[in-house]
Amino acid sequence: MLLEPIFHYATNQTSVLYSSLYSPHQLGVYPIARSTTSEQEQMPLENSGNMFLMLKGLDNAGVDGSWYAAAMDMLRTWAGEMCTALPFPAAQLSTDDFMGAYANNTNLAAKGVIALEAFADIGGGEEYRKAAREFAAVWSAESISSSGDHYKMAFGAPDRSYSLKYNLLWQKLLRMDGPFVDWDEIAAKEVAFYESKALKYGPPLESTLDGTRPIFRTMVKLDWLSWCASMGEGKEQFRRLFDVIFDMLNETKSRVVMTDLWDTITGISFSGMINTFVARPVVGAVYAKMLLAE
Repeated sequence: MLLEPIFHYATNQTSVLYSSLYSPHQLGVYPIARSTTSEQEQMPLENSGNMFLMLKGLDNAGVDGSWYAAAMDMLRTWAGEMCTALPFPAAQLSTDDFMGAYANNTNLAAKGVIALEAFADIGGGEEYRKAAREFAAVWSAESISSSGDHYKMAFGAPDRSYSLKYNLLWQKLLRMDGPFVDWDEIAAKEVAFYESKALKYGPPLESTLDGTRPIFRTMVKLDWLSWCASMGEGKEQFRRLFDVIFDMLNETKSRVVMTDLWDTITGISFSGMINTFVARPVVGAVYAKMLLAE
């Protein structure tokens, strides 16, 4: 029910023509879908990747895919654009748009690579699986730091750079054996590194490449922290990253309803400054670990 309107809009079955070669970011202000192409926030890999991952989830649940069969040509166009963008994506926004756009974002690239394999799984074509596996191998080789203890924030970025690679969790959530055949090794290094970077209320979302937007550089998001904690090995490692979510909510001086963005030093919510990040559906991410249960 949530995806079908998006597909109707993207295949021009509404009164507003849509012309981008990737998934739209929004439809409009409910209940009227009238956002034009020029009004879209541009997130090519992020949004198209989300579509493929959700379709894979429905496929895993045994949902008949005939309802979106008419949209397969459009979906292949999206997949083609993703192949063109990978493995080294040009500067574009991710869902963390407040962090700005930067090129070679390894977390964003990971989503695109996993989404391509998901598309192959739902009948998109084996050429996309082949591409996804090749891109994953490049990702693993090119993003690893020279110390070998973590994967960098961006391809070509300084060794000290890092980011929470929360998009890697999709491979495990969707019970996929690829495209990252070295997923366990990647996850073990990343989660251990996040622990080493943790401040009182968790590890910051990412380091900085150029010193811009320093106000956000000590913050973390509830959803991504929960996802990363869920990549941990065993209960204890999971708890070490996840329990700070409870600590922040229990100790923060911010009197807002369950924020999903806070400062990792003070535990103060950014909601007052930006007037958002309060009581949003994304807080459902606290259940990510449950979705991994057999």
